[in-house]
Formats: sequence, C-alpha cells, structure tokens
Amino acid sequence: HPKKWKEYFWEFFMLFLAVFCGFLAEIQVEHYVEHQREEKYMKSLVLELEQDVLVLKENSVELEANVRRLDTLIQIIGTGQENLRSDDLYYLARIGSRLGTLAINDFTILQLKYSGGFRLIRDIAVAKEISKHYNKLLTIERLYGINATEAEEYRKMALCIFDPLVFDSLVNPDNIISRPLIKPAFIDNNKLGMKKFAGMAAYIKNTRKSLIVYQNDFKQSAENLIVLINKAYNFK
Repeated sequence: HPKKWKEYFWEFFMLFLAVFCGFLAEIQVEHYVEHQREEKYMKSLVLELEQDVLVLKENSVELEANVRRLDTLIQIIGTGQENLRSDDLYYLARIGSRLGTLAINDFTILQLKYSGGFRLIRDIAVAKEISKHYNKLLTIERLYGINATEAEEYRKMALCIFDPLVFDSLVNPDNIISRPLIKPAFIDNNKLGMKKFAGMAAYIKNTRKSLIVYQNDFKQSAENLIVLINKAYNFK
C-alpha cells in the first residue's frame, strides 16, 4: 500500500537525525584531537622554556665575566700600565672579542606560528604572554648583531697594536685562551692608538651590559610564562 506522508516524514527525520548525530560526533572528536594537540604544544613549550632558563643563567654568568675583563682592560690602558702589565693586556685583548652565542629553543614556537598552532590555544592570556615573551627576543638578537659589528672593528684595531703571532700562541689546541708567560712587546704602543682601542672596548662592554639586562628580563619572562602555562593547563 502507498506510504503515508507521516512515514516519509519519520524516515526523513531518522535519516536527518543519524546524519546530525554523526556530525556532532565528528565535531566532538575533532575538538578532542585539537585539545590533545594544544596540551602537547604547551608541554613541549614548557620544556623548552625550562631549558632556556638554564641557558640564559649560564650565558649571563659568561657575559658578566666578559664585562669585568673588559673593565680591567680599559683600566690598564686608562692608568698607563700597558707596558707594566702587557701580559694581562695581551690576554684581555685576545679574549675580549669572544662571546658565545645564545641558543634559544624555538622549535615549538615556530610550530605554533607557521602550522596554525596558535589557533589551538584557547586561553587568550596564555597566547598573549607567549607572543610578548618571544617578541623580547628581537631586541636581544639586535644587540648580538651590534656586538658582532663592534667586535669586528675591535679586532681590526687590535691588529695595529698587538703582535698577531703572540695572539695566536695564546690559544691552545682546545681553543682556550691563556695568559702569556712573558710580557710581550706591542707592535705600536702610541697613546692615541691605545686610547682608541680602550674606547672600542668600552663600546663592546656597554653593549654586553645591555645584553645582561635584556637577557635577565627574558629569563624572568620565561619563568613567569612557565608558571602561567602550568597553572592554566594543570600540568603541576
């Protein structure tokens, strides 16, 4: 017998309900997967931030020692003790241009930026603080660029004052610099050249002092971000 319109309606309704429920289930699964990805990103980011804090602490210690050495170099020249302390000056001048690189972990933040991961972060406060934190790195990178330029000029000036053969002899096979066992002579010991060299050392010293300030702020920012993420995601 021919179907009544109610039968058609119920068939359509049941079909619609099945499709709709399947759609809801798919959305639920998608939300679950995205939430899992979000937590995975955040755990990875916290781990990298913790590693960054350790690196920044070590780097700050190196920078502070570097600044003290440059201070001593400037003081030796400023008090006219170049010849009396030529062994110290050779050592300090040779090591003065050296500065280790700052190796910040950026794998997770790059994933968040370039694979659409930021949209997964539901906590707006966390997303904002992550962006603010890594924007601080731009200033630090600029300062490292300035330091590299100044260090290059510093090396050129050093070649006009210090014997390059003595400089070379101060570096051992492990690339560690040590003081000379004698008091080496200078290629050129004129006062003006020495003062200019001390001035260049002062520029480098001040750039590195700025790096200490900005890196300490970056370290504090990393520590604060770790606390914020752990609290927001109940990691600890």
